[in-house]
Amino acid sequence: MTMGSGRDCLHYRMRGSGEPVGSWGHEYVRHLAAEVGQEYHEVEKANLAVHEPLVREIVKHHMAHNAEAEAVDLLMEFERLDILVEFVDEHAQPRVCLYLLS
Repeated sequence: MTMGSGRDCLHYRMRGSGEPVGSWGHEYVRHLAAEVGQEYHEVEKANLAVHEPLVREIVKHHMAHNAEAEAVDLLMEFERLDILVEFVDEHAQPRVCLYLLS
């Protein structure tokens, strides 16, 4: 999936039906995470509350699908690594710690 100049995925996700973020597949979730990051840095830096529920849903999806590095990267981009504790279980903990240490 190629990143366009707009944020169509984010736009339609925020106005959509609210179905699970993973129902459209992993590439959609990755693209959506990238658009959320862009939006945060360019427009809403002071207001994480607008996107925090979506960020939490994306992190939950990544953690459930063995994409711990992507979850950590997204939370680091939002400067909210404290949220990670909610989603790490005993199976993901070694991988998350190794990624954070590297």
